[in-house]
Amino acid sequence: MTEFFPLFPLQIVAFPGEKVNLHIFEPRYKQLIGEVDEKKGSFGMPSFIKNKVSDIGTELELVSIVKTYPNGELDIKTVGKRRFIIREFFSQAPGKLFPAGNVEFLEDEINDPTPDVKISLFKRVQRLYDIMNIKRQLPEDPQDILSFEIGHHVGLNAEQEYQLLKQRSEMDRQMYLIAHLDKLMPVVEEMEELRKKAQMNGHFKNIIPPKIG
Repeated sequence: MTEFFPLFPLQIVAFPGEKVNLHIFEPRYKQLIGEVDEKKGSFGMPSFIKNKVSDIGTELELVSIVKTYPNGELDIKTVGKRRFIIREFFSQAPGKLFPAGNVEFLEDEINDPTPDVKISLFKRVQRLYDIMNIKRQLPEDPQDILSFEIGHHVGLNAEQEYQLLKQRSEMDRQMYLIAHLDKLMPVVEEMEELRKKAQMNGHFKNIIPPKIG
């Protein structure tokens, strides 16, 4: 258990391995980053969803302070590390301006996706990107696909991204994404058909009439 771990709740979800760039302007978080920089430490980012701080978040390592403004505001670069669960939340750490929590860091359960699951997820994501004309690069080998690397790019809202973060193994996360895409794809495909029909309006249409009689 880590006590009074500094916390920076935001209305986003940060994933392990993700690079997160932030502009810091509130006094409490300027203080937080100043202390983290001095100690060469890290801080936690729990998501703020439905007007409350979520229980699970991601530890962010401060990579660098890119710019310091005359008024003390900061541009920083961070990278996501471990997930954690908040056992006790404090709106202010003792003697500080910023929030903190007594947190426990979480380890992934050992449950790797099968090759078939990875291929299934890869094909669904590839289909989504093709239809939506998304230029984001996927791994050349479907076996290299990772849930957290695509989590922000498969049509999840913030609450769904948080549900993805909560999954305890890569197998669970990939199955979650497959289920999500199976619900999403019919809607995306229908929208694409509507778009094509809209583009045809005003054009001469070569439609083969049905055989009657």
